[in-house]
Amino acid sequence: RNVPAHPALRAVALAPQVERPTTALIAIERALSWRASTRRPGTAPHPLTVVFSGPPGVGKSTAAARVVTRWSRPARFGRAREVAALASWESVERNRLGSVPLLAVDEAGLEEGDRAGARIAGLLCERADQPFVTIVVTNLDAAAFRARYVDDRLASRLASQEALGCGWWEEIGGDD
Repeated sequence: RNVPAHPALRAVALAPQVERPTTALIAIERALSWRASTRRPGTAPHPLTVVFSGPPGVGKSTAAARVVTRWSRPARFGRAREVAALASWESVERNRLGSVPLLAVDEAGLEEGDRAGARIAGLLCERADQPFVTIVVTNLDAAAFRARYVDDRLASRLASQEALGCGWWEEIGGDD
């Protein structure tokens, strides 16, 4: 699942219970509950994209790691820098990231290279067309995130999600 080995992050991610859930963890649980409640028998679940934005140290990455480790189906955690820098963008690993039921992309906005942002944007758009869950963690503000990753097609998918009752942008403050 590729969850970082940071001891504090793993302790929360692997704990049977969280004593004091963070704002980020509450937000992703609310979004996953929305997704489950909108599913109708015999249909695929609705795609879900949630972006957590906020300063470092407020629990965004930890919440994403917890969801990845506890997800009952295949799931992956990847840093945006590593995802965008895959040796071949058509590689087997890149294709896995596009098709895993749950993907958490951490540190969006820190990837390097001329095409890095476009690669992440393409992955987000691709996943928004499938019945997958995508969690993005960033320190970027909404305007910078939109400028870097959200084209008209992805904006349409995110607007559809919002119209169905689940926002995609979660500003996580420094109170956690």
